[in-house]
This record gives sequence, C-alpha cells and structure tokens, in this order.
Amino acid sequence: MLESFSDAAHKVVMAAQQEAKHLGHKYIGTEHILLGLLLEETGMAAKVLDSSGVDLGAAREQTENLSGRGGGCSGLICTELRFTADAKSVLELSIKQARHKGHHQVDTIHLLLALLLGSDRMVTRLIENQGADVNKIRAQASHIASYAYHT
Repeated sequence: MLESFSDAAHKVVMAAQQEAKHLGHKYIGTEHILLGLLLEETGMAAKVLDSSGVDLGAAREQTENLSGRGGGCSGLICTELRFTADAKSVLELSIKQARHKGHHQVDTIHLLLALLLGSDRMVTRLIENQGADVNKIRAQASHIASYAYHT
C-alpha cells in the first residue's frame, strides 16, 4: 500500500511508528499519524496544522492523556506494530484522495485530508482541544490538494 507514498509521506508513517513506540503503544493509530504529520515539518500538512494553531507538544500530551501510556514494547511486538482499522482506513483513503485530486503519489496533504475526512473522533478531538477549527483545516487541505502538488 505504501509504494504510492512520497518520501515525505513515508517519513510521516515512520514518525507515527516512532511516536507509538515512544508512548509504549503496541499499535499505530490515527493519533500517531497526526503526530507524524506534525513532525514532518517540511510537509504542507504540518504547515497547515501549524498555521491553524495545532502544536506538536500539545498534541503529544493530549494523545498520552486520551490514550494513556502503554506497557512498552519488547522484541517482536515493537518491530511488528500494526495499524488500527481506523489508521488503515486513513491510509487507504489518502490514496483515493490523491488519485481523486489527480496526483500519482500520496503526500502529507493527502494524509491530512484523509485523517479529517475518514478518521475516528480521536484526531478531531486532539485538534479541537487546541482551539483549531477542523472544518477550516479540512477545507484548506482540500483546496491545497486540488490546486498544487505539495509535500
């Protein structure tokens, strides 16, 4: 599935995995993808989130408050983190969004758009808890994805 992802989008997925491990989670959820987007600072998604007031530190803290800390990873469990059903759906939707917008590769803006269109309530809560407007971010991401190809 990830073969159609740009380098920046791959970095987001890898960062999401690292964030999950850091929190001791044995899965990669939509909240980890959001953190990965914020970490890939050169990506257009991070710029949109930052301009909307979504902060990485606050998102990490809220993720830990809402999801808790896991018991940690060891051995195969750490190397074999699996995507939750919601996270997998977001990755699949990002591919559809990229194609719908006429792009051959999934980039960070497509991941953000997919998170905001097809995500569980976790991501929207993380964003709204920081005072940002999810609908405004979604519209901005859709506009950017429609008119230009950005990382």
